[in-house]
Amino acid sequence: MPTGWLICNGQSIAVATYGDLYSVVGYQYGGSGSSFNIPNYTNTVHVGTADPASFTNSTLTSTGSATYTTKGVVYFIKAEADSVISTTLSIQGGLTATKGGVPQTSSFSLLDGAVEIGTVIPGVEVTTLSGTSTFTTKATFTKVWVTGSGAKGGSRTGGAAATVYGILSAPIGTTVNYTIGAGITTNNSPGNATYISIGGTELARSFGAAFVPANIHTIPNTAANTGTLSSSEGNVVAGHIIPGGSGGWDTSSGKEEAGSTASFWGSDQAPGAGSGGHGGDSIPTVAGLVKFEWGS
Repeated sequence: MPTGWLICNGQSIAVATYGDLYSVVGYQYGGSGSSFNIPNYTNTVHVGTADPASFTNSTLTSTGSATYTTKGVVYFIKAEADSVISTTLSIQGGLTATKGGVPQTSSFSLLDGAVEIGTVIPGVEVTTLSGTSTFTTKATFTKVWVTGSGAKGGSRTGGAAATVYGILSAPIGTTVNYTIGAGITTNNSPGNATYISIGGTELARSFGAAFVPANIHTIPNTAANTGTLSSSEGNVVAGHIIPGGSGGWDTSSGKEEAGSTASFWGSDQAPGAGSGGHGGDSIPTVAGLVKFEWGS
């Protein structure tokens, strides 16, 4: 017999085990207390409810000694298909899910695999090489830092690039495109921009740091370097632009020198930092930076 089915031979079964069946059958076929009997259809012929009177035991007698009794029944034919409800699950609130060990990046069915739901494992990915690349989101919310490259000084110190900080909102598996500005090797030259985008829409940009070509022997008063953050876009939850120092201090004479202009990440060859100078010369600056952080 298939699991969950019973043979109708009048056997006694427990009320506690078959409570739903007991609520329909009760003790009408026998039993009491904690047990009840199911119907006994042994040696019984099922016929339509209008037919039992036209049959007699003699008519149904076998070639042996056994006799059979008739049992009037009502027959039902299922005429319409059952409706099938398709249910899917979406994971939000900083959680992640796998089904059969495979990460789920969108709504998925619960009916065809083992599902595990948990918090995101924290992680960090940092790139300081100039050029274009991509990052795939590991969580619904991702912190990001975007820094351009600093200006290279010469006659004056080079400025530092701004760092744009933002919190991105995008489904797990979303591709973030980014370009990191290269460092500068030519004296008295501005830095290059670093920026990120999703689906062709730019979300954050750190302008390359400007070089301040002010007159010799004057105190620089140029505004700090900055960038843009598209907080109106649905992919940006919040953020802040951390300015980069303007630089511009005179180093043109043989005995004049000044230290490098620090970025958010530091000075002296740190990403985004401008270069200092001595006697009208300076060292090159390095490429900018993009940092992604999730799960923390």
